[in-house]
Amino acid sequence: MRSNWQIFTGRSSGFTLIELMIVVAIVAILAVIAIPAYTDYVLRSNRVVAKSFLNKVALDEQRYYISNRSYGKLSALGYGADTVGVDENQNIVTKGTGLYDVTVAATATGFTATA
Repeated sequence: MRSNWQIFTGRSSGFTLIELMIVVAIVAILAVIAIPAYTDYVLRSNRVVAKSFLNKVALDEQRYYISNRSYGKLSALGYGADTVGVDENQNIVTKGTGLYDVTVAATATGFTATA
């Protein structure tokens, strides 16, 4: 049933097109700000995972060096392959399927681990 005000003005309740366009514009502005910030946050958290895994590899290299008097590749350290993938929980996955691929270049006197 229509109220007396609606009968008098001839207007019904609801949103106008202008109001909806303003809401869409506000949501778009928030998305433009939020999406790059979220992407940067995810990238930084993935880098923390990679750095942590590289530290683990460095510790394993030191243990290997104590036993063998030389540094070894990832396969010699027990990782199963010379290049492995690392997922967000630092689990070893197939190369190319994780967040980062990790490799180690080792010599008798040093090593370089890259992700």
